[in-house]
Amino acid sequence: MAVSYASNIYTKEKLFFLKLLFRWNGSVWQLLWVDFLFFVLAYVSLAVLYHQLLSSTRRITFEAVIRSIGSIRTSVPLSFMLGFFVSSVLSRWWSMCMAIPWMHAPAFYAQGLIESCHKSKSDIARKVRITVLRYFNLAWILMMATISLHIKHRFGFMRPKNTREFKLTWRQRLELINSDAKVQKYFGKLITEEEMQVFARSAELSKDTDWTYTPEYWLPLGWANRIMRRAKNIGCIADERQFLWMVTIAQNFRNDLGIVWTYSEFNIPLVYTQVAVTAVYIFLFSTLLSTQLIESEVGLDRHSLVNGSRVDEPGSTTGVEVLSHIPILGSLEFIFYLGWFKIGMCLMNPLGKDKADLPLSEILNSNLKVSVKLGGAEDSLFPAGLTDNGEPEEQQLADLFRTFDFNEVHSNDSFGTAEETEAHLTRALLKRLQRQGKDLVHHLDVFQLSSGAKAKAKANAERKEALKSLTKPQQQQHKFQQKQQKQQQKQGLVSLRPATLQHPRSASMIGPDTSSVNMSLGDDDSNILVLEVDANSQQRRSDQQEQGIARAESLPLLSGDGRAASEPLV
Repeated sequence: MAVSYASNIYTKEKLFFLKLLFRWNGSVWQLLWVDFLFFVLAYVSLAVLYHQLLSSTRRITFEAVIRSIGSIRTSVPLSFMLGFFVSSVLSRWWSMCMAIPWMHAPAFYAQGLIESCHKSKSDIARKVRITVLRYFNLAWILMMATISLHIKHRFGFMRPKNTREFKLTWRQRLELINSDAKVQKYFGKLITEEEMQVFARSAELSKDTDWTYTPEYWLPLGWANRIMRRAKNIGCIADERQFLWMVTIAQNFRNDLGIVWTYSEFNIPLVYTQVAVTAVYIFLFSTLLSTQLIESEVGLDRHSLVNGSRVDEPGSTTGVEVLSHIPILGSLEFIFYLGWFKIGMCLMNPLGKDKADLPLSEILNSNLKVSVKLGGAEDSLFPAGLTDNGEPEEQQLADLFRTFDFNEVHSNDSFGTAEETEAHLTRALLKRLQRQGKDLVHHLDVFQLSSGAKAKAKANAERKEALKSLTKPQQQQHKFQQKQQKQQQKQGLVSLRPATLQHPRSASMIGPDTSSVNMSLGDDDSNILVLEVDANSQQRRSDQQEQGIARAESLPLLSGDGRAASEPLV
């Protein structure tokens, strides 16, 4: 698993970098000590061979080889190649880490969206949440058991190399999932016998044997979608939008599992990795030779020419001889380049069992715990006022707020007392009931208006039919009568003006003995308009309309020659 060390770093401490540099667990020293020991032994062996065993002629040849390798080894852009390789591997490793799905988000949304305000359905909603999250965890295990060594060893999904057959049958592997200690602690079991029968049917359809069949991870996610649809139909999910959101959560969970599988199946191209490995190790071999201290470079001349041949002279420098056997510069290059390369190699497969690999077994334990504690939490895990006991929500909030003194939050803040808060919530409940009543009255008014509109339309149609039978002078006389009636109707006055703001509960209908009628509009105390209608003006307008209609009916209809018609106008 990855080693956590950042919490132990305190930059204000003196020489804090030494504590960071000489950590052993998960450090570069732990990663390179075997290779470094081999490098030092090889360097010392070559130094002894050069200074002690080779003859003068062969020393000259050895020095020529060292100079030649030292001049060409820096021509290869190893830093650029290695930097690009490690950055690609690190980017892939981090993307894979971020793609591993956790159960915190599904459990959080399940707790918020799959619920019921009715006490009779609250237990059903909790069972739906637990079942959905149980299917999510089962899908997580079935996927990770095919790609992660941690999960393979934990649930028996191992199989020999170069074979398609597992060591255990698919039913035995599923039974190992149910027998896991953490699974039994939180869920009891993740898969039932009826659900195993579904996998058996799937194995038959795919024509796999008990030893080669791998249970599909997406089947439990399909079951989760089906049970969420049923929960929406029975009212445990409020509306279609929240149901679609839960389906989106399941789709994102499946998508993350698919991304992890893709990263595990499609690696960085092998040829690129082989080029990086070859370049690094050839460079380190050249470093092993080119960093050897030769006599001509350090001024260690222990020989003189006698008759054309080199002869050893006494008085050699002991300190320089000792340094010539210690790989100082070569060790630095070895640690930098090989350490850099090994970091990339360790991060290529984060689903293994190395120190830098991801702790998927611990992630699974966390997923199982949060699924039950958060998603399937019972009422005992919620304080009073947040339980699904069927009581009105306003009353539950009042009980919850009563347990905390809000005046202690900040000295400059002012909060109402618990009694005031309860009274406000009670008013909110009354307003909600009032809105429901107004909606009912509105539907009745619409029905009445639609009935009156139909009757008015029928009367207008009959009137138009009667006008068609009249002659042109009679139609002109009728239009003149209608114009007089409209002028008389305009004499009625209706005044709309704002009045004193009143609470909806204090508004009252004033009886016919008074001169005005007060009617409250709206539920908000700060937005109340009072419509005052002058009753006397209404009465005068009604009287004038009746008089105008009576006069119009008393006027005779004229015939085509100007004489009065025998039949009155209808």
